[in-house]
Amino acid sequence: MVLSAGTGVEIDTIRAWEYGVNCKCPRMAFINKMDAEKADFFGTLEKMRELFGKAIMPLQIPIGEGPAFRGVVDVAKRTAYVYENGKMTEVGVPPELSDKVEEIREMTVEAAAEGNDTLLEKYLDGQELTLEEIRQGLREGMLTGRVSPVMCGTALGRIGMDQVLDRMIRYMPDATKKVMTAIGVDSQEEHIVVADKPFTDFAFKTILDPFAGKQSFVRVFSGELKVGRQTLQCDP
Repeated sequence: MVLSAGTGVEIDTIRAWEYGVNCKCPRMAFINKMDAEKADFFGTLEKMRELFGKAIMPLQIPIGEGPAFRGVVDVAKRTAYVYENGKMTEVGVPPELSDKVEEIREMTVEAAAEGNDTLLEKYLDGQELTLEEIRQGLREGMLTGRVSPVMCGTALGRIGMDQVLDRMIRYMPDATKKVMTAIGVDSQEEHIVVADKPFTDFAFKTILDPFAGKQSFVRVFSGELKVGRQTLQCDP
């Protein structure tokens, strides 16, 4: 899910969350436009936890907000990253954010330990979980829907996007392992979506972009849609 730091949780955010819950899909959120006026990361985060529960788990906190936004802090690593013209530099955690980082890190460690008996026992014994153990616990929690990681940044300002991609690779499950099904409109029979069958899709939206031209958005039901491939419209 992508949210705006300025407008926070909107009706489409709620719809996207409910759709993910109904489909039993792992969920990850990115709070975008942290460089916008009235950007409010913690306000948005608080509203998300109020609506979606304690599964909402921030993996980062911003360094500044609005025009002052310049980077993010990885709470698990206790490491900060600042950006200039899209280039990242690793730095120490700003002193004014140290207490907040420790507060959220404790939440993260607890969430990572909850679903794993070995990690939970270590956590309750007062032992420090390693970074790899925290990541392991978070990934296990995400696969079951118990944890929904939250990150922040600005796409146009090129801040934090590399961090989002890294965490998608680290925590998101392999999409090919997910068995997708579709219901036939006429037969009402359930069909399994597989990649090795002939390509079929449903174009649910078409727009005319002044720069890119005609664009269609599709849902793939079988096969693969590759660059340059021509498809045929089959009217019922």
